[in-house]
Amino acid sequence: MSATNAVSENKMEPVQPAPQTQQLLVTGQYLYENFVQAGEEQKSRMNLIRDLVAKGADPQQVKGATDEMVKIAIKKDVAAGVDEKVRGPKRATAMNVRTIFQTVYGALKFAPNQLQQIGFDDNTGWLEAAVMAKKALNEAKKVWQGFDVQTEQQKEQKALQKARKPETEAMLEATKQTPRSPNESFLSWQQRISDKAAQLVESAQKEAIAENALKLYEYCIKKYDRPVIAAAIAMLNAHFKEEANGQAELSDEEATALLAQAEKDGTVEVTEEPAEQTESEEQHA
Repeated sequence: MSATNAVSENKMEPVQPAPQTQQLLVTGQYLYENFVQAGEEQKSRMNLIRDLVAKGADPQQVKGATDEMVKIAIKKDVAAGVDEKVRGPKRATAMNVRTIFQTVYGALKFAPNQLQQIGFDDNTGWLEAAVMAKKALNEAKKVWQGFDVQTEQQKEQKALQKARKPETEAMLEATKQTPRSPNESFLSWQQRISDKAAQLVESAQKEAIAENALKLYEYCIKKYDRPVIAAAIAMLNAHFKEEANGQAELSDEEATALLAQAEKDGTVEVTEEPAEQTESEEQHA
């Protein structure tokens, strides 16, 4: 029985084609050893990048390797006693290498003609190549991954879509939640959907404000002491009062309640200061 017949008669599993995977050409450890840890000559660094481009390393692989290189550098700094939140010497070097490496790689792969016209050749060094590569990509209107640079119109359209995304999602959700009633006119149905969508958008906005406010609150009380927070509150109050043409955004009762709650939470300290005397009071004193 042939293999084809065996498969057709369910007596043999069909052979699945093996998934195609690109050969791993560069790793974060390789880049760390050759660009961060070792003091390579500029020309040697350039030869390493040229070799990767010649072998066909793709942008995704390069990004993964350069990001991993930075992570390795962070671990090295932490092991040497540097706080993880602080940019240590090896981390700073690795981040600088990542920027230059990606830029030069992108120009060599996606803007070689522009790079050559600028004067790039086999003797161009590491730092000089970084300047040339950035200029070559700009002239080719490419980012280092090979994508075309977005036009201003495209950027505006993308920003508009992002801004309208909550409304679009709310409209879709409102349509799901608002089925059309029997004998209901189309206009009436659309109006109910619109009203429901408006409610969903308002609710989402309130949730986003509350979430962002909580993040800001937690960040401030962890990072700043009470005098700084108190000063910030005073500055914000003055700012919003100025925007409102001298009218307070909050009533005196609301402002007093908020300040009392802040003092109770321990985020500010309230000290009693003597009230300023009026001119008539000073004369009687």
